[in-house]
Amino acid sequence: MLPSPSSLCAAIALIALTTGSIAQDADAPLTHHSGDVRALAFSPDGAWLASAGGEGEVRVWNVAEGTCLRTIVAHKDGVDAIAFATDGLWILSGGNDKTVKLWNRNTGECAHTFEGHDERVLGLAIAGDGKRFASTDAGGAVWLWDLAKRERIARATGGHESAAACIAFGPKDKLLYSGGWDRKLRTWTVPELYPKGAPSGNEIVLSMVVDRQGKHLATGSREGHASVFRLKKLKRVANITTAAREVRAIDLHPSPKRPWLVVAGLDGRVELWDYKKEKKLHDFHGHTKVVLAVRFSPDGKWIATGSDDTDIRFWRVPKK
Repeated sequence: MLPSPSSLCAAIALIALTTGSIAQDADAPLTHHSGDVRALAFSPDGAWLASAGGEGEVRVWNVAEGTCLRTIVAHKDGVDAIAFATDGLWILSGGNDKTVKLWNRNTGECAHTFEGHDERVLGLAIAGDGKRFASTDAGGAVWLWDLAKRERIARATGGHESAAACIAFGPKDKLLYSGGWDRKLRTWTVPELYPKGAPSGNEIVLSMVVDRQGKHLATGSREGHASVFRLKKLKRVANITTAAREVRAIDLHPSPKRPWLVVAGLDGRVELWDYKKEKKLHDFHGHTKVVLAVRFSPDGKWIATGSDDTDIRFWRVPKK
């Protein structure tokens, strides 16, 4: 059962008084899915948070009020990926039923179902111009779609040899980056989805993100490493050994003045790092199981996390 709106607001208020820890009397979770929380996405203005997970539902939350706008029965099985469109009105979800669906945030109605994947959808990314999106699946396929026309543009030649876990658009949406269980970080041209250069890497890539400025790519590996690449030449500039054991989730701070990344994984903790100095800034404790999703709010003041313990938690980002 979900906590009442009043208890949610009270819990948020208690957390606002702390830095990096949940107040002891805020024992109720901020939100409570009936299954694991696998994916989170903020709307571009930070007003809304979408969450999804093992029960196949997508939930839309009013961040300021701490209330659930609606629960959408989205897929027949679990949801591994979710993304807000650039206008903040539309939400994409990728499910274990091998489909990607487009939802209206306000009405909860499904506007379109994108079909074609042969395996469960694992990764989603929306282009900066909002016109296209990319998806990956457990069979290693990489797809590019036209969001406005609601049709497929291309499928990558070759793809990954095993599950493609994550995907991200590069600067000006001219390139796509994907990572997977075949220990390869791959680069693709847009819109053709031709491979660009030789694949790199020697670790299983579970998570990735490109910063808001389009200058850096961060990846998280099953071996517990967080790597940051300068996208101009895809040159690695940081390689951090985390305590997470497996970096299931990763994000980069939205401000170019803060070279910070947040990672999470098997041990339930959330770690904040300065990747230029390769220095840990803070540990956040509160989840009791593996953390599967992590996102900075667009203003960079909060971190949202989702876990196998069914909870979503918010953490205030230290000022320095």
